[in-house]
Amino acid sequence: MIIVQLADLHLAIPQANLTEEQCFASITEAVESIASAGEEVLVAICGDLVSKGQIDQGHFVEAFLDTLRERLQRDCRFGVVPGNHDIDTTRSTSGQFEHVDHVTQCLGEYTRYSGAEGVFVYSFGGVDIVTMNTAYHGDHTYGKAPLDSLEGALQGRPASPRVLIMHHHVLRSTTNRNDCSALENGYELLMKAEPFQISLVLHGHQHAASAVRATRHAIPVIGSGSLFTLGELPNVNSQFNVLQFRDGEVAQAVTYRLIGDADARADRQAFVPRELHIW
Repeated sequence: MIIVQLADLHLAIPQANLTEEQCFASITEAVESIASAGEEVLVAICGDLVSKGQIDQGHFVEAFLDTLRERLQRDCRFGVVPGNHDIDTTRSTSGQFEHVDHVTQCLGEYTRYSGAEGVFVYSFGGVDIVTMNTAYHGDHTYGKAPLDSLEGALQGRPASPRVLIMHHHVLRSTTNRNDCSALENGYELLMKAEPFQISLVLHGHQHAASAVRATRHAIPVIGSGSLFTLGELPNVNSQFNVLQFRDGEVAQAVTYRLIGDADARADRQAFVPRELHIW
């Protein structure tokens, strides 16, 4: 299985340095560079689909992902989770993720995050795809894993590799003392990861690629940078990850970063690949 990991799309914000067409072409080329004939593709959307969470922004995401699926031309499924920017503060809890629910319905995944803690599981390519809403509580400032719901969703399922998709990073930054936006129960999630038979954890939120191993079985925890950048954040490159996931292991992980630091560079609009070393 090939996994395209996208995070922090912020699709309702106009972009000066990157077009959607450049994204489609770069992602498709990256997939074809490592995929075998007939290999299926999971597109993991790790939250922050839009910027303000309003229902009228959902059509941006729907159109983008529908076109991406057409361009990939492979057996393709989506794992979509909300992020903190997807919380619609103008609506009650029962509708605060309505735009995300609409997107998943249009993609044929039929997950509903509004009014629930939101953990969903489906099987694809012999792998359990687990999507978990870490912004279910409606507070922009932190993430929390709904561990009881996660346990309930996985209970009784046959043993198989499991990929967990969520938005917030697991542990707070060791270099930023002001980082309080990680999962407030990240340690508890890691303690549950092995009993829950999680093989891989994917997240976004930090707007930077990251890759570490955690727990006794060294489960990879991989973060993707922001696909489209928020204008007020300086020095943030557009990024995405492509992973090769086979036999329950990450065989290869590559992050692609948009080079845009100098107008004179010939490859200014090119996504440049870099191997992600999972420590």
